[in-house]
Amino acid sequence: MKKVYDNERKLSSIVNRKKALVFIMKYKNQVLTCETKKFTGVRTIAKIKSPNNAEVFIEFEVIQGRGKLIFIKDKKVYPLIEGNYKNKILFPKEAGLFRLRIVGDNLESKLKIYKQ
Repeated sequence: MKKVYDNERKLSSIVNRKKALVFIMKYKNQVLTCETKKFTGVRTIAKIKSPNNAEVFIEFEVIQGRGKLIFIKDKKVYPLIEGNYKNKILFPKEAGLFRLRIVGDNLESKLKIYKQ
């Protein structure tokens, strides 16, 4: 698979490009969890209509490889976090529909997103 990690054109595409040994995603009680092993590529994990000043808590643990989360709106890439992260984030102030995507390069990770 061609490298996607830093390719903005492929990141902003609507196509999911991924290969993974394990990719498990669950949404229950307004908590999104995702676990990956040997994940390479990009995948949309949520579509979010951005309310003003909305914030969520993100726990992103990178065990191996490289990983990041990005927002996509109108084919524009908004970097969110890269590597280990455990804190709250604010949605972009720009109103509209965003796609939240996970990007990995041989990534083994655990992700949890929820409102506090």
